[in-house]
Amino acid sequence: MLLCVGFAIVSQTSWYTLRQKAAWRERIHNNLGLDVVFDSIEFPTPSRFRIQEFMCIHPETQQPILFSPCVQGEMTSQGWSLELATAELVSSQTNLAATIVHDSFLCRPHNAVPILKLSIGSLSVRSPTTGPRGEVQASVWPKLEQIIVEYLPSLDRSELKLQFAIGPGKQSPAKVHVRRNHFAANPRTDWAIKTQETSIPCEPLIEWMPALEYLGPRAAFRGTADFWQDSRDWGCEIEGELDRARWESLTTSLGSPMRGETRIGIRKSRIVNGHIQYASGRVQVAESVDGDWIQRIVRQFGWATDAGVQQLSDEPQNVAGLDLEFDLNDQGLLWTGLGEEITNEGKRYRILAAVRNLRIATNSQAPRIALHEIGASIANSHVSATPETIALCQSAIAAVLPIPQQYPRLSEASSRHSPR
Repeated sequence: MLLCVGFAIVSQTSWYTLRQKAAWRERIHNNLGLDVVFDSIEFPTPSRFRIQEFMCIHPETQQPILFSPCVQGEMTSQGWSLELATAELVSSQTNLAATIVHDSFLCRPHNAVPILKLSIGSLSVRSPTTGPRGEVQASVWPKLEQIIVEYLPSLDRSELKLQFAIGPGKQSPAKVHVRRNHFAANPRTDWAIKTQETSIPCEPLIEWMPALEYLGPRAAFRGTADFWQDSRDWGCEIEGELDRARWESLTTSLGSPMRGETRIGIRKSRIVNGHIQYASGRVQVAESVDGDWIQRIVRQFGWATDAGVQQLSDEPQNVAGLDLEFDLNDQGLLWTGLGEEITNEGKRYRILAAVRNLRIATNSQAPRIALHEIGASIANSHVSATPETIALCQSAIAAVLPIPQQYPRLSEASSRHSPR
């Protein structure tokens, strides 16, 4: 009893408050790599504390990153935790903040008593161009709910587990597990993402993954993704579904000949250092396509007879029932329509789509399209393209296509011919 009374008296003194402010600023900075400021800190009990007007600041630029009006905390012998009912994140600082947390927490062995758990009831993102506490459009940065972050530090490996929901509802939260192995020879970071019932919008992630811009502003992903990066390479494996992707964005390099939203199912895929090693899945839905472009594509891949193609005009054509499967690897590309099966001259075909009265179909016995033909065929289908545009399109396609087995990678070729 006397101990509790004594603590209550001491904890109210200005000396104790200033001392605790400095101690907690140092602890949070050591764990997260971010500077913090706050108005006051209180200790209702020896193991619990309450911070008012809490703000995380970039340690170099001193720009605000995250604000919360009140933070509850608890300390134990195993570590300590923070609880924020609401918080606001500054959109322009998210990339730098993530880099600091990764480099300062995940990439550093820990042997001190750390933060073990961070929970945020509701997190919104605001833009510095709007007024104080103003939020950007929800379509760009959705409000995150029920955020829980668990830190699992050690001398050999640092781990972070994150779960969150997007908006109110009863859907299962998305889960992210980040693991950093502190191998002296080759440190490595792994990210495992399981969205479960939560659809994650792609647009807010463009700053980290610029390729997502080609999906359009409304695209969202649901599925699993495993990323890894070490001192030499990076790669990812993805399974799931991309919904509400825009054909105009996906076909930008071709002059956006297709329009409307599409759904892309990814059965399996693996990307290493920017090259697709393999990818298979399904593409559905389109609204319209430029007539001159579809005529060239259909003739190029033999999806319809010349007589049928002549029925099309050069004007935009409505598309119905687009549904195809694709399978891409280092041997080439195979795509198959998933519509009705028909037979013509002893060969079986699957309907790919219907454009006006023309049914476009793929030959189920057709061989894979060789990789070197894909870029040339698609680039040359750009009707009004200059030679420079065609060359640029071919280069962009070749940059992501798998490398045929008969061609060694540059790193392998150089190692074979390097002097011993």
